[in-house]
Amino acid sequence: MNALDRSAAQAARECDGLPEPASHTPGPRIVKRFDDAQIVVLGAENNNGRRDLVGTFTGPRREANARLDAAAADLLEMLRTIHDTIDDHDAWWMDCPDRGGFDLDRIKAIIAQATPD
Repeated sequence: MNALDRSAAQAARECDGLPEPASHTPGPRIVKRFDDAQIVVLGAENNNGRRDLVGTFTGPRREANARLDAAAADLLEMLRTIHDTIDDHDAWWMDCPDRGGFDLDRIKAIIAQATPD
């Protein structure tokens, strides 16, 4: 996404009341097995070639939870793009009360859940 696209998306979010993007650890995130009991999620490499620790997962669902966490930043950005595309789209089916089957209020609620107040 170039700077103009980011500005347009930012303006759309401001007009639409969507929360600002969170200042989360940037992606791409990676999943690494620390030992038999722990899996860690690491953020993108910083200027020193190191990665920030994003999370540590233990327990029987550690791998699934770590993979979901690793995908979270990308999923949030994609959901914002989907929201903006649907909200700004002028196709005939978007005039339907259900916006083509997409629940924009639910999308906004999910975005709000993942971003600061």
